[in-house]
Amino acid sequence: QIIARALGANVRPGTKGPETGFSDLQILKPEHTIFSGLNVESILAFHLHEDIFDIPVGAEHLLASEFYANQMFSYKNKIFAFQTHLEPTLEMLHVWQNVHKEFIAKGTGDFSNLKSKQKTMEESAKILFRNIINL
Repeated sequence: QIIARALGANVRPGTKGPETGFSDLQILKPEHTIFSGLNVESILAFHLHEDIFDIPVGAEHLLASEFYANQMFSYKNKIFAFQTHLEPTLEMLHVWQNVHKEFIAKGTGDFSNLKSKQKTMEESAKILFRNIINL
């Protein structure tokens, strides 16, 4: 959200309420180098947000969810901005569930099978982040 705003895009509260829990994100540009090695149409990601942003002018929209479309963009292949969370460990997810329980209660997110979903997310995230670092 901060990067989108810094690049001149609008940031505002989402109209559907909080996006929480796990969901699939559609890979919009599978040919982009950062998705090399994933060989899937979507990746599993974790959400804990309510504000949304527009994709800045000149940026490339890379990931989308059904709930709130703008989940990741790149700007000139130098800046990569995420709305979603791909980084949390299982321990972090447990802490977030406790710390943000009132916010989470406002959403309708999927928190089932936390351990297996975190592991699946982590596998994709490692590939994605490694590809970004190696650009």
